Amino acid sequence: MSITRVVSGSLAVLMLASLMIPANSAGDDLEIGVGDYWKYSFEAEEEGMIMDGSLEMKVDKADTLDGKEVFYLEMSGSGEVSGTMEGMTISGTLDLEGEQVRLRSDFDVISEDGEMTMEIGAMGISMDMTMGYEMEYSPSMDDFIGDGAITLNSVQTSEFNATAEYWTTILGQTESDSETVSGDVVMTVVDESIPVTVPAGTFDCCKVKVERTMNASTETVYWYYSDEVGFYVKQDMSEMGLVDLELEDYSFGEGDDGGIVSMFTGDNLWLTLLIIVVIVVIVAVAIAMRSRRGKVPTPMTPPQPDVQVPPPPGPGQPQAPPPGQPAQPPQSPPTS
Repeated sequence: MSITRVVSGSLAVLMLASLMIPANSAGDDLEIGVGDYWKYSFEAEEEGMIMDGSLEMKVDKADTLDGKEVFYLEMSGSGEVSGTMEGMTISGTLDLEGEQVRLRSDFDVISEDGEMTMEIGAMGISMDMTMGYEMEYSPSMDDFIGDGAITLNSVQTSEFNATAEYWTTILGQTESDSETVSGDVVMTVVDESIPVTVPAGTFDCCKVKVERTMNASTETVYWYYSDEVGFYVKQDMSEMGLVDLELEDYSFGEGDDGGIVSMFTGDNLWLTLLIIVVIVVIVAVAIAMRSRRGKVPTPMTPPQPDVQVPPPPGPGQPQAPPPGQPAQPPQSPPTS
């Protein structure tokens, strides 16, 4: 067995063990893992300006933040802008990007940020506009219905405080503002089994009425959640200006739940160290055995039989016959 094969086998054992070690998070219970994503189509209208496109939320990585195990979700999207603005016909493009940090225990939001950049043309004049925000919640904000039992008329309430920053940049001029807000999210299950058809397919969903209050201002949204998708299939935000948001594509339950990260934390640390020690011992024994096999003993000269070798014959003496043949009589010298 070569050392390369031993090391490769040891690494394979270590990787297999990592899959057997449970991650210290409810990410396992929720079946949400790194690599999962949800892609939505959206359409919004605001004072005659229409925005439509697609937005993707992807679980980018698992890590720890301030001692808490979290998921980092990357948000990205693009679309088109059309309609009218201040009486002018406009057209253009938009790009979206942002990030959410959610707890792996229950998928609550710790912080989020987002930015939308638009390039708009009207009457032969182009204009760039950027709008963005950052929010940090304390305690975390619970906007996820899939971390517990879902029953009809059940109500889930989450209170939070948040620090928020907003900014807008138009034609190179930036205006910003910040504030501390308090509020709550109330989620009520109004239907526990309703078929919803979206571009990604037809799913059996529960319908959730979500009332989000911030600084005494309340917005109402209807979410359609599916266990099969692991997130929301559809969001109706008509009261917020968003006409529709529907699931186009998704990947759920096929990503890495972060078990390898958790190998070196908490109660799993001792088991991981034990596995590493066993692997080191196996490799050391294999190397020692290979070293012993590599030492070739000095060849020994076989013993010679105790036979007296006769001296070579002198002049006129007959030579010794080959083994097994009779001796030849001596020849007389030739006569002159």
